[in-house]
Amino acid sequence: MRTIDDLVGVHGLKNLKVSDLKAGGKWEEVVAFKLATLDPNRFTEGMLAEKVGQLVEMVRESLAGRYAELSLVAFAHILTALDYFVVVYDRNPDTRIDGYSDDFEEINRVMTRFESEIRKFKEWKLKLGSGPW
Repeated sequence: MRTIDDLVGVHGLKNLKVSDLKAGGKWEEVVAFKLATLDPNRFTEGMLAEKVGQLVEMVRESLAGRYAELSLVAFAHILTALDYFVVVYDRNPDTRIDGYSDDFEEINRVMTRFESEIRKFKEWKLKLGSGPW
């Protein structure tokens, strides 16, 4: 059985290549594996999971060419925030009590900075009839 350290450890998404992003699967597997470590019954971890899921969907839809309005800067910052999320041993290691608080801050920072782009993405999803998330 693989552990989060087997997938990312201290490297996060660093070992993945742009071709891995385009092909999908691998980067999403890393994020999904990390998401599975969160306790949805803990408020912060539940909110973190929801926000990470939203960012993953934006990246996925952009990479698939279905959504073409995400700026390159937002895309880069989202990937950087997702990388921070998947790294286990960051400023506040995830193995500690409240170890996801810094991950939550990083994800929130990106979501706040690119709030208008996230809102436009939600509006696009609603127009498709698939709900905001």
